[in-house]
Amino acid sequence: MSYQNSLRLGDTISNLTGVIDYSYSEFRVLPTQTPQFMATNARTSNPEFNGTGSLKIASFNVLNYFNGDGTGQGFPTSRGADSAEEFARQSNKIVAALIDINADVVGLMEIENDGFGSHSAIADLVNKLNTQLGNNTYNYVNLNQTGIGSDEITVGFIYKPSTVSLVGSAVTTSQSPFDFGNRQPLVQTFKEIANNKELTIAVNHFKSKGSCDSATGNNADQGDGQGCWNELRTQAANELVSWLNTNPTGSTNGNILIIGDLNSYGKEDPINAITMQGYKNLISDHIGIGGYSYNFGGEVGYLDHALASSDLAPKIVDATIWHINADEPRIFDYNTEFKSTEQLTKYYGDDAYRASDHDPVIVLLNLNSNEILIGDFDGDNDIDQLDIRQFTTLVRSTNTLDIKYDFNHDNSVNNRDVRAMMSLCTRTRCAVE
Repeated sequence: MSYQNSLRLGDTISNLTGVIDYSYSEFRVLPTQTPQFMATNARTSNPEFNGTGSLKIASFNVLNYFNGDGTGQGFPTSRGADSAEEFARQSNKIVAALIDINADVVGLMEIENDGFGSHSAIADLVNKLNTQLGNNTYNYVNLNQTGIGSDEITVGFIYKPSTVSLVGSAVTTSQSPFDFGNRQPLVQTFKEIANNKELTIAVNHFKSKGSCDSATGNNADQGDGQGCWNELRTQAANELVSWLNTNPTGSTNGNILIIGDLNSYGKEDPINAITMQGYKNLISDHIGIGGYSYNFGGEVGYLDHALASSDLAPKIVDATIWHINADEPRIFDYNTEFKSTEQLTKYYGDDAYRASDHDPVIVLLNLNSNEILIGDFDGDNDIDQLDIRQFTTLVRSTNTLDIKYDFNHDNSVNNRDVRAMMSLCTRTRCAVE
């Protein structure tokens, strides 16, 4: 195995012959002959989408992007790279990933909380992007303050001024529950230059499932699979939606997108708290139960999210997760410790793969879209089991349905269109309920 000949999560194996061993509480197969590996989960050079849109929004955890003192010195830092050499390896990979994602707006997590000056981490990242792409390809949202909150890491925005402009100033809040554990959110309204349509994006990083020893009461691990600090994350979810309902940026446009590392899987309480208030889980709707952005202990799921308001949801063309990190061996990351001279070269490439430990989430949208979703009988901007039931009742009760409900295109509306409608279902589970 090498960086250019990787084994990825999801690759397959044949002719596996060996001895079953049990140690360190795990079963393992110790091959007695060389197995054959097949690259059935090949790398892709860019995120892939179904459809085309006018804007691309990404959410990317950049794994402790700390740039020392900003002048090439100041290593090791409290997080991230231990040396200037490691930081160069790290930044090469992060920059390569962002170039390949090619988003109009990127919400960042785990970037150093060192303000917005010329030596800050976010300025460093944008400068490196512009060095490769051309001056002013990207800019960053600047709060003109020393940082956001007191945590060592924070969230941020970079954006393309050629496609979007800023509407007013970005805002954040340090009110509970964003005064402890949960990083402060950052919210900015953008205007798409091509059509003057507005979009408000909130980038977030909720409290992790770690540091359980200090969690008490309902924040202690309840043994329900959601880990510790679940109550604090749920409080953050509820407070975030409540705050966004006050139009904190001053924009009254209903196009709102919540992105970020919410440290909660798709069906956990914090995500349910957001979707119960009208937001659509775009990973669930567009990828389904197989969506994942993170690999922990051999188990996968998505901690990284994109959730659209009811006004924005019909304008979403697609949402995807680009598997450049979760599927890759950890040895391919930027770190140099515990690697031989040969391994430093053999297991490294200055491209997107294993740039971080989280996969980026990317949303494709069309703010100009006013298209009515045919089959959405209950007006909730999707086609689900409730709509199928209502359509079934209509088909059985009348022979004069509008031809627009001819889902199988046979120039008539009948029971066969009920089955055809199921293929349009925008919720993975609706066809089997």
